[in-house]
Amino acid sequence: MTGFSTAGAITYTYTGKPFINFFSATCPQRCGISGFFTLSAPLAPNLPLTNLVPLQFTFTDGLITIDSTNAATGPFGSSNFSVTTDALGAINGWNNSYFTATNFMFSSTNPPGCIGCSVTDQSGDYATTSFASVNDDSGSWSASQVPEPDPFLLSAFGAGLILLRHARRPRLPRSEQR
Repeated sequence: MTGFSTAGAITYTYTGKPFINFFSATCPQRCGISGFFTLSAPLAPNLPLTNLVPLQFTFTDGLITIDSTNAATGPFGSSNFSVTTDALGAINGWNNSYFTATNFMFSSTNPPGCIGCSVTDQSGDYATTSFASVNDDSGSWSASQVPEPDPFLLSAFGAGLILLRHARRPRLPRSEQR
């Protein structure tokens, strides 16, 4: 028994290609968009371009991190998650954007139904108009179930705690018991 059931949330993880174009941007040794978002259930097979509302997300380019706690509406709008899926429900197309008040990230494969999209990963800063990108070379997605505690094991653990507490109580001699 693993201690976890397979029902519940699922996390989709993105690994982008390293940036190769730099416009007044500085990067650590390797920078490119990577991150994840979590949904309450797996994506359905053969989805057309569909907007998603993740439970949580975090994306970084190596310098900037945009996540569920600091995302905001920027000059280009608010964070957006749109994907298409194949016959197995795996992400095979996307047009995603992530924003804070000062920074942005875009990741797209120009999926069917997306008007004005291109194959690109870009990240930058509004104030300095600096950004880095990789074009015509998309990254990849993987999916993994978010483990949930097994109800049987939780119940057994709770019963064990009750027995342990009961066993550790001081015993009164029979003459003092009422």
